[in-house]
Amino acid sequence: MASSKHYEIDLRRSSVPQEAVRHGTVDWTPTIIPFEDTGVTGASTSQTIRIHDTMFQGLVWARDNQARTLIGMTPTDDGSLVTYALVVPGGDGVPFFVGSCQYDMLTAPGRELLGPSYATEVVRRATTVEAKSAPTEEEPVVLNPETAPEETLDRLTLIRIRLVPPTSWLGQPYMLGTRIPQGWNDAVSLEGLVDAGIGAYVGTAPLDVWILDRFGTVKKPVARVASLPAAEVLAAFEKDGEATISWFADDISDVIDGNPVVRVAVS
Repeated sequence: MASSKHYEIDLRRSSVPQEAVRHGTVDWTPTIIPFEDTGVTGASTSQTIRIHDTMFQGLVWARDNQARTLIGMTPTDDGSLVTYALVVPGGDGVPFFVGSCQYDMLTAPGRELLGPSYATEVVRRATTVEAKSAPTEEEPVVLNPETAPEETLDRLTLIRIRLVPPTSWLGQPYMLGTRIPQGWNDAVSLEGLVDAGIGAYVGTAPLDVWILDRFGTVKKPVARVASLPAAEVLAAFEKDGEATISWFADDISDVIDGNPVVRVAVS
């Protein structure tokens, strides 16, 4: 959640579609309320955002049951993209993430990681605004407009990429993320839906693709998949509006054990 800006959706003032139509990312214009400080909201505004339409069914449930809905968004060239939607029921209800595969990708791992503190901690993280500060040597930089130094992001280019791993990797308890010398970009899970474009900052140095653990822990990356020339990635993005990165390998354990990927393609 540290890689997203945090908002609450005012479902009473937002028209929510009843069900998914495309089973893909669509434009939607709800009323949202930003968190300007930890737990403190700003003024509500109507804003067009990008959201995966499988989240709508959960949002309808939240509206009909007077539950809070907290979302995270990250900027892309196509607009602000919803990275998660967390429904917080009243009373003793347990918060859960909505959308295709989100239980397996976020809710279940979060409950396993946080244990008895899950209900309170997941809400705290979804409403926490971290102050911008220079990270220590022990803290990897996450290239997020909310927390990363502006002077760092100003020297980089934000593009859209699509990571296409071998089919045999799907369902494995890992995430895939990218890194440049200035810091880490967003990551996608191999346990759920991975066929989705994500934002990535690129400079002049190579863009590295990494395997991370199932929680996306960038302090301890698992193994590097490939190192791609920035010029090649940028050229693919400028041509098609999205750089697709695919590779071939028999098994993810081979790469984790230090065996190189057979070949990588950028298109």
